[in-house]
Order: sequence, then structure tokens, then C-alpha cells
Amino acid sequence: MNEHTLENRCMDVLKAGLPGVLLWKIADRFTLGKPDHEINWSGHTTKIEFKLLRNGEGIHDQLAPDQLVSCIEYENTTQKCWIVAWVEPVPRKDILAHTLIFKPSVLYPDKQPRTMVRSKWNEHTVLALWQEGVISFAGYNHDAVLNLIKATHR
Repeated sequence: MNEHTLENRCMDVLKAGLPGVLLWKIADRFTLGKPDHEINWSGHTTKIEFKLLRNGEGIHDQLAPDQLVSCIEYENTTQKCWIVAWVEPVPRKDILAHTLIFKPSVLYPDKQPRTMVRSKWNEHTVLALWQEGVISFAGYNHDAVLNLIKATHR
């Protein structure tokens, strides 16, 4: 599994679940430091930076400082910017595959927020994300990203 494959699967879930959605992939070689994707739906725009964490890496191992600053600027301006990290399993460390969604500002400077574990999405998930700064879902959970967009684009 690689980041590109996970991004494509997530975009497929968003296309299927958000009628009329416009999805934009931002080309890193031209716009260094900007979030990977822009999702336009229901009169709102969200920016998302995707990362794949391997071998027990933390989010700061993959997130460049300029990416974090850019995401925080979008968060401060629109309240609709997120960092989604898919974590590969590490059997020898008892780490299962899971999906983390971060509010960018909680990661600055070099912070690692406490993880809120959620087994499924509910009406309190976005509030928990805003309060705690990070939520976790089992597996490579693209539906969590879909539900985030639905909940924040009302």
C-alpha cells in the first residue's frame, strides 16, 4: 500500500458520497508546501494534507514545516483544513492500521496531541476533533474523511 493508492481510494469514496463534489489534486512540484487536495462541496471548501506513516513514524516525521504552516494558515482562515494520516500496521509493536485526523494547529511546534480513539463516527466527533485536536479510527477509514466533509460543509 502506498500514499497515492490510499489518496485515490479516499477520493473515490468522496466522489461516491458527495453528489456534485469538485476534487482538486494539488501538484506538489508546482505548489510546494500546500495541502494535497481541495474538496469543494455544498458551498464550502476544505483542504486536506494526506500522509502515510510507516514503521512507527510519527506525523512530524512526514510533515514538512512549510506544509504545517500552510495548513495552519488555512485552518485559521477557514476552519476547514485537516491533516489525514494513514498509519500502517507494525506487528512487532502491536500497532494496527488506523486513520488519524488532525487539526493542524495542535501540531505546532512539533507537538503530538493525545489521540482520541473513536470506533465509529457520531454527532460528537467533530466537536471532539476541535477540542482534542486529533481523532483515530480503526483501519484505513476513508468514510471518516467523508463524514468529516459532510459534517463541516453544512
